[in-house]
Amino acid sequence: MLLRRKRIRHLGAKKMAKGDKLKSEPKIYKDEKTGREVWRMTSWDRANCVATYFYSRAFSGDERYIIFTSDRAGKFELYRLEIENGETIQLTDNFSQRNLLSFNVHPDGREVFYHGEKAIYAVDIESGEERPVADLSDKPWGSIYGGPSISGDGKKVVCQYKHKKGGAGIAMAETKGSSFEDLYKCDKLLSHVQINPGDNPIISFNILPDQQNIPDLPPHERARAWKLDLNTGETVPFLVMPPGFRATHEYWSPKGGRLYFHKKTVPTWTPTSIASISVDGDDFREHFISETRKLGHSCIDPHGRIIVSDVQEPHTNELIAIDLDTGASEVLCWPNSSVGNGQLGHVHPSSSFSGKKVLYTSDVTGKAQVYMVSL
Repeated sequence: MLLRRKRIRHLGAKKMAKGDKLKSEPKIYKDEKTGREVWRMTSWDRANCVATYFYSRAFSGDERYIIFTSDRAGKFELYRLEIENGETIQLTDNFSQRNLLSFNVHPDGREVFYHGEKAIYAVDIESGEERPVADLSDKPWGSIYGGPSISGDGKKVVCQYKHKKGGAGIAMAETKGSSFEDLYKCDKLLSHVQINPGDNPIISFNILPDQQNIPDLPPHERARAWKLDLNTGETVPFLVMPPGFRATHEYWSPKGGRLYFHKKTVPTWTPTSIASISVDGDDFREHFISETRKLGHSCIDPHGRIIVSDVQEPHTNELIAIDLDTGASEVLCWPNSSVGNGQLGHVHPSSSFSGKKVLYTSDVTGKAQVYMVSL
């Protein structure tokens, strides 16, 4: 049931460009099952609009704006939307089409970082001014295809890149601008490269293909995540599940002391739990267990108190908020996304700087759109 209905201005197929201003007026409604207020932030019914990945940031620091990608211009670019009035501005014209989730707001809340084919850029959220951060063009490498991950102190940015002759690597630069430093090379592909947000000089990453479902392999070959020590350059297996289980979609706690992940039963998926290990790879804990629901991706609030998880049941899926202190849980709303259609159907909740708001994506209306729910 709609609480407030605003007239949506349909913009047709106008050719868009960086700096153009649009209108995408938020619509507010009550979730039919929970009664909680949900904001549909984007209303371009003929275009896809997608929030960021669950371990990245999509809000400005003052939570006045949200950042999202959309193919409104014919290809995916970054947009800034003012929450109160829906005013929307196209921020980029060279966003990488390899990964429509490859953007992340800096810890100071003022710039959004993203990558093109060969470089990482930063855009001032308020002014729209853009600057280059680091460029691969002077390196004998291929193209960037994942990231950016930003250190908790805001000084370093990390991405993953493909070699021209196959394989992949991890590169790091200073967020104020510098040359890339090549940290790690592998003859396989990598994913989920994340720099620890605390004082721990480490990067976690996955090596593909994932081999967790091959129980006869030795533990180090079944590792979901590996750990790169930035001081020594040493890489070691980090997150390894016992046979019969697999770990997916890991992310760091706000202070970097623990790595959270989804522990799934093989081959049925359920029971599924949200679990964590310490930065040293020990002290395994299970924080929430669902016997029947396929928990998929989750985010943690900046205070480390609340986790919000989506569920990967096609067309019938909820967002669940979990209190880490008490273990209590609550269904916030039902995105009911397709969970298919590539990343367009994945919900991927992500937290605001205050932890009071969660942004997510749903294609329940046919096209992916961006939604917001308050805690």
